Amino acid sequence: MIGAQTTAGSRRKKQGRESTLLYLYGVVPLPVETPEGYLKIEGLEQDRPLYLIPFDGLAALVSKVPRRVYAEQALKERFQDHDWVQARALAHHRVLSSLPAGPLLPFKFCTLFTGETALLRALADHRTDLQAAFTAIGGGREWGVKLFVDYGVFCSYLKATLPHLTQLARRTSTVSPGTAFFLKRKLETMAREAAGGAASERARAIHKVISRSAQAERIQAIRSQESDRPAKELLSNVAYLVPRGGETRFKQVIAELARRHTTAGLSFDVVGPLPPYNFATIDMERTAVGRAPLRDGDRHA
Repeated sequence: MIGAQTTAGSRRKKQGRESTLLYLYGVVPLPVETPEGYLKIEGLEQDRPLYLIPFDGLAALVSKVPRRVYAEQALKERFQDHDWVQARALAHHRVLSSLPAGPLLPFKFCTLFTGETALLRALADHRTDLQAAFTAIGGGREWGVKLFVDYGVFCSYLKATLPHLTQLARRTSTVSPGTAFFLKRKLETMAREAAGGAASERARAIHKVISRSAQAERIQAIRSQESDRPAKELLSNVAYLVPRGGETRFKQVIAELARRHTTAGLSFDVVGPLPPYNFATIDMERTAVGRAPLRDGDRHA
C-alpha cells in the first residue's frame, strides 16, 4: 500500500512539472446547477479530471493533457495510429456522455489550446456564434438514424405491388415454359431497375415523416459499401436533433415506420441520445486534422 501511494504521489508530482495543453470538450451555459457533477469526470488522460473555465455567462469544459503527446507535430504522428485515435475518440465521447443533463455545445475531438488565455480569447472571438448555436440547439440531443434496404426482399415486394410488374408476373403462368422463362428474366430485370428509384423515393418519404418529430436534421454522406449487414445496403444516414421532451415520440415514430416497411425489406439502426455533434458548427480555425491550431500565450500552462 505504501508503495502504491508513493507511485501515485510521484505521478502527481511529475504531472505537476509536465508542460500541458488545454483540451476543450465543450461549452455549457452558466449557472451550472451541479458543478460537482462535472468535476468528478476523468478527462482523456489519467488523473486529469475535467474542470470549468467561466466566460461571460458560459463555461468551457476542459482538462489538461501533456504537451509532448498533444503538441501539433506529435499529434499529427499519432493520428496515423488507428488504435490510439479510436481509444481517445471513445474517451472524448465518454466525457461528453457523462455530463449532467442540460444544454451542451460539444467540440470536435482534439480541440486544443495552449492555455486559458488563448482559450478565453478564442471564446471571445466567437461569442456571437456560441450564443447562436445554443439558441439553435437548445436542450436538444442528437439521434442517428440509418435506413437499410434488402434489395432481394424489396424487389419481391415490388413484383407483388407495382401494377406493371404484377401483370407481367401473371402472364408467366399463361404462356409456354420457354416463353415463361424469358418473361421471368425480364420481370427480374424490370424489378431491379425500378428498385433503385423506388427505394430512394421511399427513403425521402420516411425522412420527411421523421423530420416532423425533430427540430433539425443533418443528412450524412454515404460512403461506398457502408453497411455491416450482409445483403443489405445503406439507403440514408441522418442525424436528427430532438428535444428531450420529444424523444419518446421520436422513437415511437421510428418504431411505427419500421413495422410498416418491414415487408418491403427496409430496416432501421437508431443510435442515441448523443451530444449534438453534428449541430455544433463553431469554427475555431481548426487544422486539417480537425482541431484548433495551438494558440500563442500561456506557453507554460
